[in-house]
Amino acid sequence: SSRVLWTLAVTQLQKTFSFLSKVDTPFWLVSFLEGSRLTPKKLQQSIEFAKKRNLPVLKHVMLPRTKGFVTSMKALSHRFEYVIDFTLGYPDNRAIPIVEVLGALCTKPMHVHVRKIPISQLDLSSEEALTKFVYDLYEEKDRLLDYFYKNGRFPQQEDKASVVSQDQAGAAGSASVKKRQPAVVQNP
Repeated sequence: SSRVLWTLAVTQLQKTFSFLSKVDTPFWLVSFLEGSRLTPKKLQQSIEFAKKRNLPVLKHVMLPRTKGFVTSMKALSHRFEYVIDFTLGYPDNRAIPIVEVLGALCTKPMHVHVRKIPISQLDLSSEEALTKFVYDLYEEKDRLLDYFYKNGRFPQQEDKASVVSQDQAGAAGSASVKKRQPAVVQNP
């Protein structure tokens, strides 16, 4: 069952996080909270799951899986200064395989919306507060992508450097931090 698998995963995560908490080596923690590639079928399943549980119903991203993020932040937030949130928009609404993005094999355009959220702004006092942060973040991602698909760009922000357009493709995604540096969250 998924609960048994999660219990096993938590045991391994605790060992890894314990090690990372003690070493002085910089690192990035990358987290893709949707847990899978976005397909019409998976998006519909996500919508049905959200409706059954009275969670946010999202139309451009799948409902995030929060346990890994919550576990990571509870164990390692002292190592991070920021969550860096990336939301990727594709002009034709067709995601590019992550292998192409990471390997710089893409020639299709993509738009990247980046936000730097100080860890100090997160309520680390409870799992519920961190879960709410993630759901709120994904509702914002969904609004950003709604704007993007209507206007062909992300909305302008006060810090215009945080909205980037590139001739390289990718998936909206998450990542996290180096020792006392950024931490990141994801999108499709």
